[in-house]
Amino acid sequence: GLVEVIIYGTLEPGVLSVVDNDRLHYGKCITAYIRGRNIDSLVMLKLDCGTLLVPLDTSIQTMVVTHDVLFPLNKGADYKASFYAMCAQMHDFPPWGGKMFQLGEMADGSLYKLAHYIEKSHMQNIVGQFAVWAYTDNTVFDTLKLYGADSLSLSQTIEILDAVNVKTKLNDKPVVIKHLSPLIQINRYYLFGGIGLIALLSFVSVYLFFTRSTRDET
Repeated sequence: GLVEVIIYGTLEPGVLSVVDNDRLHYGKCITAYIRGRNIDSLVMLKLDCGTLLVPLDTSIQTMVVTHDVLFPLNKGADYKASFYAMCAQMHDFPPWGGKMFQLGEMADGSLYKLAHYIEKSHMQNIVGQFAVWAYTDNTVFDTLKLYGADSLSLSQTIEILDAVNVKTKLNDKPVVIKHLSPLIQINRYYLFGGIGLIALLSFVSVYLFFTRSTRDET
Protein backbone atom coordinates (compact mmCIF):
# COMPACT_ATOMS: atom_id res chain seq x y z
CA GLY A 1 0.00 0.00 0.00
CA LEU A 2 2.99 2.34 0.00
CA VAL A 3 3.19 2.74 -3.75
CA GLU A 4 0.99 2.12 -6.77
CA VAL A 5 2.69 0.39 -9.72
CA ILE A 6 1.28 0.13 -13.23
CA ILE A 7 3.23 -1.79 -15.89
CA TYR A 8 2.24 -1.68 -19.55
CA GLY A 9 3.50 -1.99 -23.13
CA THR A 10 5.42 0.92 -24.61
CA LEU A 11 4.15 0.97 -28.20
CA GLU A 12 2.84 4.52 -28.37
CA PRO A 13 3.81 7.67 -30.30
CA GLY A 14 7.07 9.24 -29.18
CA VAL A 15 8.08 6.30 -26.98
CA LEU A 16 8.71 3.60 -29.62
CA SER A 17 12.18 2.12 -29.18
CA VAL A 18 12.89 -0.85 -31.44
CA VAL A 19 10.77 -2.26 -34.26
CA ASP A 20 11.33 -5.52 -36.12
CA ASN A 21 8.95 -6.64 -38.90
CA ASP A 22 6.37 -4.07 -37.75
CA ARG A 23 6.24 -5.64 -34.28
CA LEU A 24 7.85 -4.64 -31.01
CA HIS A 25 9.57 -7.49 -29.16
CA TYR A 26 12.63 -6.12 -27.38
CA GLY A 27 14.43 -2.96 -26.36
CA LYS A 28 12.78 -0.51 -23.94
CA CYS A 29 9.42 -2.01 -24.76
CA ILE A 30 7.84 -1.92 -21.27
CA THR A 31 6.92 1.15 -19.20
CA ALA A 32 6.39 1.39 -15.46
CA TYR A 33 4.32 4.15 -13.88
CA ILE A 34 4.84 4.41 -10.13
CA ARG A 35 3.01 6.67 -7.72
CA GLY A 36 4.14 7.24 -4.17
CA ARG A 37 1.09 7.06 -1.94
CA ASN A 38 2.14 6.64 1.66
CA ILE A 39 5.92 7.11 1.67
CA ASP A 40 7.51 9.90 3.70
CA SER A 41 11.04 9.86 2.27
CA LEU A 42 13.03 8.91 -0.81
CA VAL A 43 12.55 5.25 -1.74
CA MET A 44 14.62 3.31 -4.28
CA LEU A 45 12.66 0.52 -5.93
CA LYS A 46 14.56 -2.15 -7.85
CA LEU A 47 13.31 -4.44 -10.61
CA ASP A 48 15.69 -7.34 -11.13
CA CYS A 49 16.95 -8.61 -14.45
CA GLY A 50 15.34 -11.98 -15.12
CA THR A 51 11.95 -11.08 -13.64
CA LEU A 52 8.97 -12.28 -15.66
CA LEU A 53 6.17 -9.87 -16.54
CA VAL A 54 2.84 -11.66 -16.99
CA PRO A 55 0.22 -10.03 -19.27
CA LEU A 56 -3.37 -9.68 -18.12
CA ASP A 57 -4.38 -10.39 -21.73
CA THR A 58 -3.37 -14.01 -22.43
CA SER A 59 -2.93 -13.30 -26.16
CA ILE A 60 0.08 -11.08 -25.30
CA GLN A 61 3.56 -12.50 -24.75
CA THR A 62 5.00 -12.98 -21.29
CA MET A 63 8.05 -10.69 -21.05
CA VAL A 64 11.38 -11.14 -19.31
CA VAL A 65 13.27 -8.14 -17.91
CA THR A 66 16.76 -8.01 -19.45
CA HIS A 67 18.32 -5.22 -17.39
CA ASP A 68 18.17 -4.23 -13.71
CA VAL A 69 16.08 -1.10 -13.15
CA LEU A 70 16.18 1.39 -10.28
CA PHE A 71 13.17 3.65 -9.68
CA PRO A 72 13.84 6.61 -7.34
CA LEU A 73 10.58 7.71 -5.80
CA ASN A 74 10.09 10.80 -3.67
CA LYS A 75 7.25 11.46 -1.26
CA GLY A 76 4.08 12.25 -3.16
CA ALA A 77 5.88 12.10 -6.52
CA ASP A 78 5.09 10.10 -9.64
CA TYR A 79 7.74 8.29 -11.65
CA LYS A 80 7.51 6.94 -15.19
CA ALA A 81 10.24 5.10 -17.12
CA SER A 82 10.65 2.59 -19.93
CA PHE A 83 13.03 -0.33 -19.47
CA TYR A 84 14.57 -3.26 -21.32
CA ALA A 85 12.65 -6.50 -21.75
CA MET A 86 12.24 -9.25 -24.32
CA CYS A 87 9.36 -11.41 -25.45
CA ALA A 88 9.39 -14.95 -24.09
CA GLN A 89 6.52 -16.45 -26.12
CA MET A 90 7.31 -16.16 -29.79
CA HIS A 91 3.87 -16.82 -31.25
CA ASP A 92 1.82 -14.54 -29.00
CA PHE A 93 1.30 -10.83 -29.63
CA PRO A 94 3.96 -8.26 -28.63
CA PRO A 95 3.41 -5.83 -25.74
CA TRP A 96 1.24 -3.25 -27.47
CA GLY A 97 0.75 0.10 -25.79
CA GLY A 98 -1.78 0.02 -23.01
CA LYS A 99 -1.58 -3.75 -22.51
CA MET A 100 -1.16 -4.31 -18.81
CA PHE A 101 1.31 -6.60 -17.02
CA GLN A 102 1.82 -7.77 -13.48
CA LEU A 103 5.03 -8.84 -11.78
CA GLY A 104 5.67 -12.56 -12.07
CA GLU A 105 8.25 -14.92 -10.67
CA MET A 106 11.96 -15.00 -11.47
CA ALA A 107 12.73 -16.81 -14.73
CA ASP A 108 14.05 -20.37 -14.60
CA GLY A 109 17.79 -21.09 -14.61
CA SER A 110 18.47 -21.05 -18.35
CA LEU A 111 16.32 -18.00 -19.15
CA TYR A 112 17.76 -16.23 -16.09
CA LYS A 113 21.29 -16.84 -17.37
CA LEU A 114 20.34 -15.61 -20.84
CA ALA A 115 18.79 -12.42 -19.46
CA HIS A 116 21.88 -11.60 -17.40
CA TYR A 117 24.25 -12.37 -20.29
CA ILE A 118 22.20 -10.09 -22.55
CA GLU A 119 22.50 -7.36 -19.92
CA LYS A 120 26.25 -7.71 -19.41
CA SER A 121 27.09 -8.06 -23.11
CA HIS A 122 24.77 -5.22 -24.19
CA MET A 123 22.88 -7.51 -26.56
CA GLN A 124 19.56 -5.66 -26.25
CA ASN A 125 18.87 -6.35 -29.92
CA ILE A 126 17.36 -8.86 -32.32
CA VAL A 127 20.24 -11.31 -31.76
CA GLY A 128 19.54 -11.34 -28.03
CA GLN A 129 15.85 -11.82 -28.77
CA PHE A 130 16.66 -14.77 -31.05
CA ALA A 131 18.63 -16.37 -28.21
CA VAL A 132 15.65 -15.99 -25.86
CA TRP A 133 13.25 -17.50 -28.41
CA ALA A 134 15.69 -20.31 -29.14
CA TYR A 135 15.26 -21.37 -25.51
CA THR A 136 11.66 -20.40 -24.67
CA ASP A 137 10.16 -21.67 -27.96
CA ASN A 138 12.89 -24.12 -29.03
CA THR A 139 12.68 -22.43 -32.40
CA VAL A 140 14.69 -23.25 -35.54
CA PHE A 141 16.53 -21.10 -38.07
CA ASP A 142 13.77 -21.29 -40.71
CA THR A 143 11.30 -19.78 -38.24
CA LEU A 144 13.72 -17.05 -37.17
CA LYS A 145 14.15 -16.08 -40.84
CA LEU A 146 10.60 -14.71 -40.69
CA TYR A 147 11.93 -12.17 -38.17
CA GLY A 148 14.98 -11.20 -40.21
CA ALA A 149 17.53 -13.82 -39.16
CA ASP A 150 20.47 -14.54 -41.49
CA SER A 151 23.66 -16.59 -41.23
CA LEU A 152 25.49 -13.81 -39.36
CA SER A 153 22.80 -13.25 -36.73
CA LEU A 154 22.42 -17.02 -36.37
CA SER A 155 26.14 -17.34 -35.62
CA GLN A 156 25.92 -14.56 -33.02
CA THR A 157 22.83 -16.16 -31.47
CA ILE A 158 24.65 -19.48 -31.12
CA GLU A 159 27.58 -17.67 -29.48
CA ILE A 160 25.21 -16.32 -26.79
CA LEU A 161 23.66 -19.75 -26.18
CA ASP A 162 27.06 -21.43 -25.99
CA ALA A 163 28.41 -18.73 -23.65
CA VAL A 164 25.79 -19.58 -21.01
CA ASN A 165 25.72 -23.31 -21.85
CA VAL A 166 22.06 -23.36 -22.86
CA LYS A 167 21.30 -26.10 -25.37
CA THR A 168 18.59 -25.58 -28.01
CA LYS A 169 17.81 -26.83 -31.49
CA LEU A 170 20.10 -24.10 -32.83
CA ASN A 171 23.25 -25.20 -31.02
CA ASP A 172 22.62 -28.77 -29.86
CA LYS A 173 24.77 -30.50 -32.45
CA PRO A 174 26.87 -33.54 -31.55
CA VAL A 175 30.60 -32.91 -31.47
CA VAL A 176 32.46 -35.31 -33.75
CA ILE A 177 35.73 -36.39 -32.18
CA LYS A 178 38.24 -38.03 -34.46
CA HIS A 179 40.02 -40.91 -32.79
CA LEU A 180 43.68 -40.72 -33.70
CA SER A 181 46.07 -43.64 -33.37
CA PRO A 182 48.41 -43.13 -30.43
CA LEU A 183 51.98 -42.26 -31.23
CA ILE A 184 54.44 -45.10 -30.82
CA GLN A 185 56.85 -44.18 -28.04
CA ILE A 186 60.30 -45.75 -28.24
CA ASN A 187 62.62 -45.97 -25.26
CA ARG A 188 65.74 -44.01 -26.20
CA TYR A 189 68.02 -46.69 -24.74
CA TYR A 190 66.46 -49.26 -27.02
CA LEU A 191 66.78 -46.84 -29.92
CA PHE A 192 70.47 -46.12 -29.35
CA GLY A 193 71.15 -49.79 -28.59
CA GLY A 194 69.49 -50.82 -31.84
CA ILE A 195 71.51 -48.28 -33.81
CA GLY A 196 74.68 -49.52 -32.14
CA LEU A 197 73.83 -53.15 -32.91
CA ILE A 198 73.21 -52.31 -36.57
CA ALA A 199 76.52 -50.49 -36.73
CA LEU A 200 78.31 -53.43 -35.10
CA LEU A 201 76.77 -55.93 -37.51
CA SER A 202 77.72 -53.72 -40.43
CA PHE A 203 81.32 -53.49 -39.19
CA VAL A 204 81.52 -57.26 -38.70
CA SER A 205 80.09 -57.86 -42.18
CA VAL A 206 82.63 -55.51 -43.76
CA TYR A 207 85.47 -57.06 -41.76
CA LEU A 208 84.51 -60.58 -42.78
CA PHE A 209 84.15 -59.50 -46.39
CA PHE A 210 87.63 -58.02 -46.54
CA THR A 211 89.12 -60.95 -44.61
CA ARG A 212 87.59 -63.41 -47.04
CA SER A 213 88.74 -61.35 -50.02
CA THR A 214 92.33 -61.28 -48.71
CA ARG A 215 92.35 -65.07 -48.23
CA ASP A 216 91.02 -65.63 -51.74
CA GLU A 217 93.79 -63.47 -53.25
CA THR A 218 96.40 -65.43 -51.25
